[in-house]
Amino acid sequence: DYGWNDIGYHGSVIRTPNLDRLAAEGVKLENYYIQPLCTTSRSQLMTGRYQIHFGLQHGNILHPQPSGLPLDEVTLPQKLKESGYSTHIVGKWHLGFYKEEYTPTHTC
Repeated sequence: DYGWNDIGYHGSVIRTPNLDRLAAEGVKLENYYIQPLCTTSRSQLMTGRYQIHFGLQHGNILHPQPSGLPLDEVTLPQKLKESGYSTHIVGKWHLGFYKEEYTPTHTC
């Protein structure tokens, strides 16, 4: 997680030669919008769709809460697997816990 002035090609005093090279040779994503909560951010990252499409725009999903990312929604890890990639989860989930089929090892 870095801010606008934390990367070399934006004139930072912090040297970031690898990121500068990646930016020069690839696509720069410099105008995007994030959400302030775990569930809202993760649902957007995992699906490419705004969280309001799933009713997940109001807060984080907690363990006992009977809610989750819809099971029929296609996620980024599923698409990566279709293209031959291996996937692995590290960190927080916050996209549903109350039934085993909502956990990351079943949905991704």
